Amino acid sequence: MVPFEVLGILIIIGSLLAYFLIDSIDNYTDNSKQTSIFTVVKNFNFSINLLITINGCILIGFNDATLDLHLKNIQNISPGLEGAIFVVQGAFYAAFNPYWGSLVDKVANKHSLCLAGCLFSMLSYIVAGPLPFLPIESNIWLVIVGQIFLGFAMGGLVVGSFTHGFNEIIKSGFAENVSTFAVISASFSSAFALGSAIGPALGGYLLGQLGYRWSTVYMVALEFLFVCYNYC
Repeated sequence: MVPFEVLGILIIIGSLLAYFLIDSIDNYTDNSKQTSIFTVVKNFNFSINLLITINGCILIGFNDATLDLHLKNIQNISPGLEGAIFVVQGAFYAAFNPYWGSLVDKVANKHSLCLAGCLFSMLSYIVAGPLPFLPIESNIWLVIVGQIFLGFAMGGLVVGSFTHGFNEIIKSGFAENVSTFAVISASFSSAFALGSAIGPALGGYLLGQLGYRWSTVYMVALEFLFVCYNYC
């Protein structure tokens, strides 16, 4: 119960801080044409960036749903060590996100960040299993390395896709106003939610049918498709 209570309290505190600290825009007026989610998703490049974000959340959801059983199949580890292994991915994602954020302003093609993210994601699942046709036995250290690569990769996928998608909408002639920002944010929030729903469901199904190592083949194949698109 304690983790849920702590999380609930933190959410309440965050909501109160947002209510009192964020400026009101009740008096905001804008005579330009209002943006809707249906108009922005018609932009092909923007929709591709939404797919890249969905892809990233599928990777995380798959990892969260399947890694626990994979670790148990490797060896009997303590709950503390298992929790620490799960923390690795999130810690590296948080640590390197500022790096991706600073890098995105320095590169002309924002999709190069997505390409790097897809490549590191591929590498993470190649080593975490490892892939069944590699002559390497599963071990804890390979899983940890895979978590490091996945955490690092997520920054490139999320920052790169959001920034490129935002730029595509502005280049298409949409106004830089609150309406456009809200629709873009809502679109990516929906992409996050959809990917987070697909990932665990897909991971659970593949794990039950194929086992972890063969399941990772599908994740690697998915990233390979995005690598091909981003490279071309």
